[in-house]
Amino acid sequence: MKWSGTHQGLVELASIPATPENVLEEPALRILPTIDSDPARFLASVVWKTNGIGSTAQLQLFEWKDGQPQEVWTNQESIQQVSYRMSQYEAESAWMEVPSYHYKERVPVSKRIYDSLAEGTVEERAVTAYGIQDYDRDGRLELAMVKAIRTGAVPLLPFGLVLEFYSLDSDPPSKRMTIPLPPAVVPYVETGLATGDFSDLTTGPTIVQEWAKQYLVTQKGKDVYWNLSSK
Repeated sequence: MKWSGTHQGLVELASIPATPENVLEEPALRILPTIDSDPARFLASVVWKTNGIGSTAQLQLFEWKDGQPQEVWTNQESIQQVSYRMSQYEAESAWMEVPSYHYKERVPVSKRIYDSLAEGTVEERAVTAYGIQDYDRDGRLELAMVKAIRTGAVPLLPFGLVLEFYSLDSDPPSKRMTIPLPPAVVPYVETGLATGDFSDLTTGPTIVQEWAKQYLVTQKGKDVYWNLSSK
């Protein structure tokens, strides 16, 4: 599939050789709804096969201005550093806190690791999955992305992926929520990203009850939606 248009971003995507060997999801353009006289917006995407994490999504958001597309956002920014800290070591465990994720739980850790890595950073790296749906039932579309977390040689965190939601009403898209993803819920979340239907979470892992207690999600029967407006 080839891109049409003159914007450098489109040309850049078109120049990457798309073959069955390296492409998991072919390049695509998605036209986004606009309000009143707002410029037309569209999302360009391609998903690559990636060793180690399975897939990497490349996303670019454009607006049509002055007769040509102009890039307003891309997920190809530099790697993000996220701070963590451990405290109150006792009996091969300690409290692990990642403030930007609103995460705090007691995790298993050796005394040697605690003494040498009690504070530091982890890296938000590639986007492994994404979706565009009305995830909070407010009648507007949001962008959701699953991002891989790299902790280095020592697996400090009990999760390797986070789920992020972005509002598409702002320019550029603004982050609304970040949630760590335990391994057991990843397949359910990735399915929900594509369809907007997270009802499988009610029959799968029990974490949906924990998320509801934290007011991250609302559950009505089998319907599960995200409380993004309160974040």
